[in-house]
Amino acid sequence: MVARPRRHRDRRRYGAACRGERALAHWGMRVLRKTPRPGITALCQALRLRKAELSEDDIGFSIAPRVNAASRMDEPQLALRLLITKDRAEAESLAAQLEKLNASRKGVVAGIVREAKKHVKARFVESDRVVVLAIPTGSRRSSDSRPIRSWARAEASYASGGETRTAN
Repeated sequence: MVARPRRHRDRRRYGAACRGERALAHWGMRVLRKTPRPGITALCQALRLRKAELSEDDIGFSIAPRVNAASRMDEPQLALRLLITKDRAEAESLAAQLEKLNASRKGVVAGIVREAKKHVKARFVESDRVVVLAIPTGSRRSSDSRPIRSWARAEASYASGGETRTAN
């Protein structure tokens, strides 16, 4: 077994909780609840979470989406800086920025979903049992804020009674 410095164990445990590794998550939650890191503290305060009572749900549904929003919105350095900073004021500022990025990400995703629903409604009928939409050309993540102009390929397929129907 490789010896790992103790000073980083709270960050490793955060990742374990996000991935659902139960044994590590259990002990990791105990470490996170006690961590002195200003970034975790600031994020908990911004989300109105009691750090001493953090749960896996708090990590999975409140903290992780905000940390992940940074990379989805092409600003991963914000999350890294939040997790490593030792300055409380910087941590509070970064937590606020992550909250704004997460709100922006939600808007982008809502726009993509609206466009996809319009596309499905225009192209497919309600009786189609399976609809598969490809990601638009150039849109690799939910961070793509451009409106969807064209789809690389949209396809609806299903097999019924030996017959396969595909709409391209």
